[in-house]
Amino acid sequence: MTADDQFIYVAYGPAILSYDVANQQEVWRYSPAETNPPFFAPPSVQDGRIVIGDYGVSGGFLSPGSTYTLYGLEIVDNRTVSEMWTDGGELSTDRYVGESTQVDDVAYVPTSDFAVLAVDANTGQLNWRFEAAGAIWSQPIYYEGTLYVTSLGKSVYALNAETGDVLWQTPLVGAMSAAPVLNPDAQLLYAGNYDNKLHALDMATGDEKWVAEAANWIWNAPALDDGRLYYADNDGFVYAVDALDGSPIWEKPAQVAGPIQASPVYADGRLYVASTGDPKEGTGLLVALDAATGLQQWQQTTDSPLFTTPVIVDNVIVVALGQIVNDLLIAYDLETGNQQWSYNPTPREEGN
Repeated sequence: MTADDQFIYVAYGPAILSYDVANQQEVWRYSPAETNPPFFAPPSVQDGRIVIGDYGVSGGFLSPGSTYTLYGLEIVDNRTVSEMWTDGGELSTDRYVGESTQVDDVAYVPTSDFAVLAVDANTGQLNWRFEAAGAIWSQPIYYEGTLYVTSLGKSVYALNAETGDVLWQTPLVGAMSAAPVLNPDAQLLYAGNYDNKLHALDMATGDEKWVAEAANWIWNAPALDDGRLYYADNDGFVYAVDALDGSPIWEKPAQVAGPIQASPVYADGRLYVASTGDPKEGTGLLVALDAATGLQQWQQTTDSPLFTTPVIVDNVIVVALGQIVNDLLIAYDLETGNQQWSYNPTPREEGN
C-alpha cells in the first residue's frame, strides 16, 4: 500500500486498485490480462506512472518454472489506468517483493533475484543491473545521486544511481528486509537488522557509528522525526532513541501485542504501530503511542493481522488487512482512534 494526498494505491491478490479517500470510493482497478499473477510489492507511483513487479505465475505442466513480470502503468486524470509496457518476465527470474523508487524517468527496482534494476520508467528498457549478495525485499532509497540498498544477503550498499557502480558496501551480521532510513542532516543511514539491532552507518563511507538493541528481529524501517528515531521488533517492543547517538529516550520500550512487521508511522506527536496481533484469534492491532513518552493513547483491533505499513491521508490513518474478512481498508481518526470508514472491494466484471 502506498498513498499520495488523496489516493491510496493497493496491491492485493491479482489486482492493483486506486481508492479516492476524499470521496471514499474505488476509482480504478487493474489486473494483467489472462495470467492474473498475485502482487506482493507496494505500487510505486510518480508523475502519473506506476511501476510494480508481480509475485510470479507458473508456466504449468508443459513449461516448468514461473515467470515474473515488471509492469509500467499510466494513470490518466486519476480516473483510468492502462499498460505502458511490460517486460515479459526477462528482467528477473524471481519474485518482486520490494517497492520500486522512481526518480525523474528512472525506476530503481529491487528483486528477489539478488538485483537492483535501473529501468526507464516510460519504456521499461534496462539501463543497468546491480548484483547483490542476496535477495532485495526493500525499497532502494535515493539521495543526491546515490542509491542506498539493504539486502537479505546481510550487506548495505551505496550505489552510483547513474551507473550502478558500488560506492561502498558494509557487511552486517543479519539479513535486512526493510528499506534504510536516511538522516542527511546527520549524514547517517539507519538499518533494522535480523541480528536484533538497529545500525547507524555513515552515509558517505558506510562506517558503523553506533547500534541500538532490540529483543528480537527488526523487520521494519524506523521512523525519524525531530531528532528521534522509533523502531519496533518481532516481540512487539517499540523503542525510541536519539537519532544522533542511539541513546534511549524512553526509560523502557513500549509493548504491543503481536509481532511488528510494519514500519511505525509518526505524525503530530504520535507514533502509530500496526502489529500482527493475537495469532490464536487471527486478529491484528493498531496502537497509537505518545511519541514523547511511549504511553498508549488508543488501540483498535482488526479482523485479520496487519503486515503492511499504515498510511496517513486526509487526516485519517489507514490500515490494509492481511486477509479480507469484512474489509480491505479501514480508516481511523488520528486523535481518537474512532473508525471513520472502511472499504471492501467487490468483485468486478472482466474489463472493469
